[in-house]
Amino acid sequence: MRKIVLFDGECHLCHKSVSFIIKRDPKRHFQFAAQQSEIGQQLLREAGAPTDVNHLILIEGARHFEKSTAALRICRHLKGWWKLCSFFLATRS
Repeated sequence: MRKIVLFDGECHLCHKSVSFIIKRDPKRHFQFAAQQSEIGQQLLREAGAPTDVNHLILIEGARHFEKSTAALRICRHLKGWWKLCSFFLATRS
């Protein structure tokens, strides 16, 4: 299943987040696109996600996740103890 991280291409923190993910994703689970790019906008529309956001969005297959849910789902695929963060997905209501 493809996993695409869409990030705000104008945000310095978002660029740092992408670098953080890349460094901890040796199996290359994720692909990346800026939300403002043509492909980013197309992916947002195809996933049924809002196209005017400025926060992290994760597309997994036909579903999309935003904000902390996206971050926690990303963590489950990263090397190291970051996988443990996905525990918080189960505790969210």
